[in-house]
Amino acid sequence: MSSRRWFRALLRLLPFDFRADYGEELERVFREDWHDRARARGRIGAAGAWAALVGTLLAVGPREHAVQLWQDVRYAVRAIRRQPGFATVAILTLSLGIGANTAIFGLVHAVVLRPLPYERPGELVAVWNTWTGNQAGGLSDPEFLDYSENSRTVTMAAMASTSANVSGGTGDAERVPAAFMTVNGLDVLGMNVRLGREFGRDDERRGHEPVVLLSDRLWRRRFAANPAIVGSAVVIDGAAHRVASCRRISSRWISSRIHLWTWCCPWSSIARRRGTSEAATTCARSAGWRRASRGKPHRPRCRISSPL
Repeated sequence: MSSRRWFRALLRLLPFDFRADYGEELERVFREDWHDRARARGRIGAAGAWAALVGTLLAVGPREHAVQLWQDVRYAVRAIRRQPGFATVAILTLSLGIGANTAIFGLVHAVVLRPLPYERPGELVAVWNTWTGNQAGGLSDPEFLDYSENSRTVTMAAMASTSANVSGGTGDAERVPAAFMTVNGLDVLGMNVRLGREFGRDDERRGHEPVVLLSDRLWRRRFAANPAIVGSAVVIDGAAHRVASCRRISSRWISSRIHLWTWCCPWSSIARRRGTSEAATTCARSAGWRRASRGKPHRPRCRISSPL
């Protein structure tokens, strides 16, 4: 790059109007100074001329920008005073436009841009029943057992919403939104607990002490965010449950309104004999797998959508 281009690039530190009025004169003065110093001290003198130029521009540039900004502000205030109606309409239009763009970006960020709260979300899929008039039905216990036991490509987990009475902690007993979840639910989703442990295979053994997972909101509101609650007992629907963990869980598959989760294990011999409704919301995890269809002719067809 030639010395003239370097000078023009450094001159951009000054406001445009200032460059337009004094740019050529500044360039002439700099060239004279550069030649004088170069004749007197050679390269050291030339380098000194460039250093002096940079120092001058760094000192003058911010001051001139501030002066020009102040002039623009004064002109804008005078224009607003002369036409208050037009100024009001312009300000309201800008406010509405900025607000609408902010809302749209917030929605797009929440739905599209923000990473999903799962480990490797591209492997997660939702599993639905389909029949005439309903393209997104839940699975019954027998159907979930059939699909999960016979599938060789996915690991499936299910959850069914309900409500439960909670006793313990501060305050009287209350009824809160709850859910039954298979013991592998958090493992399939790839979500870690905040405090304590996840449900385990030992929890589904017959006769094992019932356990419960508390939401972060219920843990803070009713139990004062006491970490000692993990391992202690709370009463759920009149039965003592051991608190396994506390966690903030909110996703498309798990509603943020749910306050507690207990494990469910529809033992094959029981679940297949009883007539249950299609109420279980089901998800599955499989690496690199996106689309499948499973089911017998006498059962509803299973539809799998991706991603969760």
